Amino acid sequence: MPAGQKLYKFAATICEELPSALRLDKVGFARAALDVLERDATPDQALRSSRTSSSCSPLSLAQRDAVRKNGRERMHRTVSRFRSGFLRDHQKTASRREANKLLEDIENQLTEVTDETESMRSAIRLIRADFKLAEEPGAPVEDFVALVERLAHLTYEGVRAAQV
Repeated sequence: MPAGQKLYKFAATICEELPSALRLDKVGFARAALDVLERDATPDQALRSSRTSSSCSPLSLAQRDAVRKNGRERMHRTVSRFRSGFLRDHQKTASRREANKLLEDIENQLTEVTDETESMRSAIRLIRADFKLAEEPGAPVEDFVALVERLAHLTYEGVRAAQV
């Protein structure tokens, strides 16, 4: 390390120059540096410790849980909004094309790949298959009441997937 250079900046520079660049968290690095001072470890051990401690800290776990919960709630609101609009426009019946468009709109909102979104995609594929939405797009959906019920269950699919 060159004289006069800050330890964190030096470590961050090393991490950026690695073949697969690593992001060095300042808080994790500071905790690891304090740990090194307490245990009198080498700087290399401090760098390894900062990578593992920052990703497994209780704060990081709480943040990931909050992000997951927010994603589930957002998905629930989005599906509810699309479903309500669809039922407002189609109170008694709908064509297979219109039902398929609703499912496409919902799918387009599932941008992340999580257990919840994958469960939702799976449920959408089952609805398409069960109601034969790919066949004869202009034909009305057979058993529209059952479709409405399945759409209601779809609203809570992300929550059910998270509870399993």
